[in-house]
Amino acid sequence: MGFMLATTLRDSHPDETSDGHLGGLDFYVSVVPALGAVADGTDIVVLPASVTVDGELSAVVLRPGQSPFADAEQAGVARFVVAYSSAYGQAPTADAAQGFNAAQRIDVAVRAQGSTDDKAMLTRSFANTAADFSW
Repeated sequence: MGFMLATTLRDSHPDETSDGHLGGLDFYVSVVPALGAVADGTDIVVLPASVTVDGELSAVVLRPGQSPFADAEQAGVARFVVAYSSAYGQAPTADAAQGFNAAQRIDVAVRAQGSTDDKAMLTRSFANTAADFSW
């Protein structure tokens, strides 16, 4: 639910919510079986990146990383808690914060390069935002 909350936040369009536009791109979220796990047992998040020449879908892996939710002093954390509680009528869980964090990192990475075509660049951006990422 934290990921979905992030898709409703305002983006670069004045007076409009993003309506699922992370990085200015449409995102569709569906529940799929776990694709793998990182060392701490957290599920891997996969972002569809582009379609290859042979028509196969390629993807970039986004490992959850360190959630800013652990830093309660960060201003973005307080805004997230208020927005989440208002939207869902309950306090966010650590998983909700991790989902929100993943969505924010996708948004930053995609906006920085303007597309998802450069898989290597997305991979680097995801690695660079795995720790010390501010909401």
